[in-house]
Amino acid sequence: MGSSPPYESHDEDAENRSRPSSSFSFSKMRFSEKRKERTKLTNAADACKVFLPCTTERHAEECILFRCTRCSIGPTIHPQIVMSPLKYHDGELTVQKRADAFDPADLEGNGLGVEFDERGSTFLAQQPWVVIAAQDRDGRVWSSLLHGPAGFLSTSDPSTLAIDASLPAGDPLAESFESANEIGLLVLDPRTRRRLRINGRAQATKARKLVVTTREVYGNCPKYIQRREIVETVAMEVGQAIPASILDSDQRDFIARADTFFIGSLHAEAGIDCSHRGGNPGFVRAIDDRRLAFPDYSGNNMFQTLGNLTLDGRAGLLFLDFQTGDMLQLTGQATIIWDSPRLAEWPDARRLIEFEIAGAMVRRNAFPLRWRLVEYSPFNPKV
Repeated sequence: MGSSPPYESHDEDAENRSRPSSSFSFSKMRFSEKRKERTKLTNAADACKVFLPCTTERHAEECILFRCTRCSIGPTIHPQIVMSPLKYHDGELTVQKRADAFDPADLEGNGLGVEFDERGSTFLAQQPWVVIAAQDRDGRVWSSLLHGPAGFLSTSDPSTLAIDASLPAGDPLAESFESANEIGLLVLDPRTRRRLRINGRAQATKARKLVVTTREVYGNCPKYIQRREIVETVAMEVGQAIPASILDSDQRDFIARADTFFIGSLHAEAGIDCSHRGGNPGFVRAIDDRRLAFPDYSGNNMFQTLGNLTLDGRAGLLFLDFQTGDMLQLTGQATIIWDSPRLAEWPDARRLIEFEIAGAMVRRNAFPLRWRLVEYSPFNPKV
């Protein structure tokens, strides 16, 4: 693949490298006639429509600002992607149909990768943090965070990710991987707005590492990701985890200031998923001390999160203060609101999600990275 940095923007050489090899078989994927017509492999941008879920024909027009130049995985990865045998589950198909985003070709498979290639491995090796989602011993879903120096994420083979870090005492998921357990991971680089999602099973080792066997590996487009850059890495003095059952005024203010959060959800057979949500400050609102509401904006129309929530409302939310390193974790039940006058309170919201808190965990100085906001996503609707 050469020595060029992972997921670079287009140049002439990158475009030439991105053209699928003539030996690569497309028989693994079948498309409707309409999709075939719209995915002619004439250049790297068109190739992205076939291989990257962020730029399928449904989403390409919404992602036109970035196309291949800013795709999470990047144009030169697709000939190496191993296509997933997994299919959309009933919840995802239900949401796609109700949102008028269903394509009969979706019944044949979700088109996601199952392994890392060289460029994915290189991307992971450069990142200093990863968000994870899993269930605690009581079956509740939480999202949390692991961090380390560049290289703490490594791929020992195309389907195995090793994480050289462990969760601190008191974290809701600290004991979740003593035996193999479902996990969802999101590796996000705010500097470039690139992200890689990984779903599979994980188990902790005696050396306090986490080993993940992948089931799905795929990128998403950069929509709603705020661009940030690291300005400092501070010495770690992790604060004590403080449990709570309701939101106090400081926590509600914390949420009101948030432009980013992460959500974990689950499906009985497909496992755990970890996803990003972003918008301008104020897009997440505390209704009272036990309930939040946030919009579902136009996305990639795959609906992994909403599909899971349709069948099982358990979810875990993670809010980070990128300036102080503080962290707020919430677990509870999420409900999708399809039709309500309240939708008008969020411009461009397609749906609302209301989240009822069952438990909370607050930790000061939870991670050492300090970030500076460079710019909000140009896709963020006004609040």
